[in-house]
Amino acid sequence: MKHFQFLGLYNEQGWHAPAFVTIDDLGIIQKLDSKKSPETLYEEVNGWFLPGVHNSHSHAFQIAMAGLAESSSQSTNSFWTWRNLMYSLAQKISPDDMEAIAAYAFMQMLHYGITSVAEFHYIHHDQKGRPYNNMNEMGERLLKAANVAGIELCLIPVFYKYSHFDTAALPEQNRFVLTDVDQYLKLQDIASKQALSLHQSCGSGVHSIRAAKIDEIKQIFTESLGPTHIHISEQVKEVEDCQTRWGQTPIEFLTKHVPLKPHHVLVHATHATDFELQIMRQADVGLSLCPSTEANLGDGIFPLHEYEGTFSVGTDSNVCVNPFEDMRLLEYSQRLFLRRRNIVAKPFACTGRNIFHQAWQAGAKACGKPGSLTTGASFTGFVLPAQGAFHQDEATTEIISKLVFLGQNMLPIDIYVKGKKILTSGQHPSRDSITHQYQATLKKLALTS
Repeated sequence: MKHFQFLGLYNEQGWHAPAFVTIDDLGIIQKLDSKKSPETLYEEVNGWFLPGVHNSHSHAFQIAMAGLAESSSQSTNSFWTWRNLMYSLAQKISPDDMEAIAAYAFMQMLHYGITSVAEFHYIHHDQKGRPYNNMNEMGERLLKAANVAGIELCLIPVFYKYSHFDTAALPEQNRFVLTDVDQYLKLQDIASKQALSLHQSCGSGVHSIRAAKIDEIKQIFTESLGPTHIHISEQVKEVEDCQTRWGQTPIEFLTKHVPLKPHHVLVHATHATDFELQIMRQADVGLSLCPSTEANLGDGIFPLHEYEGTFSVGTDSNVCVNPFEDMRLLEYSQRLFLRRRNIVAKPFACTGRNIFHQAWQAGAKACGKPGSLTTGASFTGFVLPAQGAFHQDEATTEIISKLVFLGQNMLPIDIYVKGKKILTSGQHPSRDSITHQYQATLKKLALTS
């Protein structure tokens, strides 16, 4: 058993201050109290403990191109021109490269308090578009990279068949393409077994409504039980082309054929209409917003001020892996659009706390994790120090707001995943080796960092 004394602990019930926590050898919380047990010797921690952030949408390999798509020789630069560079990178990556890049991405996430991540994975085949002997070779490397870094991973193998609605896949998409749903389900079954053997988890996914037929999407969404993700309504062109093809906007078209459930996760939904927002709210569907990537790609701004449902936060392209920066940008984009303040404050009447709490609870669901930090739950989260931007007598009502809005002035110092301390004083034990492998991989791929 281990016994900790924190200045405070935040969980689904709110703040416990002070907080006395006992965990067993499996990292399960056995006792959480605001009163000290006189016969127990506690390790005193001069800081506050908060639940880890669940990153609801990531493409780990894309961190290798962060910062490399920020110049243009074209008069118009957009998501679609950015995608060409992404395809170029995706065509080069070997299984060893994937593992090295992902380990670095996951380590960086941990530095910013992310303890679990939903990895939306679609690079399935070798560079010639042929399945590996191990169908889930690339996915297994992601699982192994997560174990190297010490993060919890929910692998989301993705079904991808067409380039744009019924148009055949492009040559640069050959590593993504699966022939049919049967092949996908076989891949997903292998991935699930490998995830279980590596003490990780697995979900399901379809790339987008433009990359699969609706009956294929329906089969995957209907048969899945765990988190099931799909990109949707990210770009105006996708919305317009869907209207031209089907006479409906993407979310409306999807829900006409696929009954949405709470374990389904719509990623982006940037251009959702008022009607679609109502559908999403009534279905209690998962929503993953990725503000840094959506800003970087020029996607647009999700109408969060009009949405009364829950939402999570994802790092997507990993141009930014700081979830608190994404939370801040989520609020600031609404302020800039509406020219008002404290837009995302309900139901807590505190913007920082509301965004953090939503991201934690909805993010847990998107990653297939329990959104709990109480007796019987895994001891997973991070410690904020009582120094610098914070101090020992800080009012707990202000701590999360400072966490979200102070940005780089604050970083977690210790990170725990299932009771194991992964970062100590902000340092990862394998930082040097993971970084060296990552930099060597960028050099081999002719990329710079």
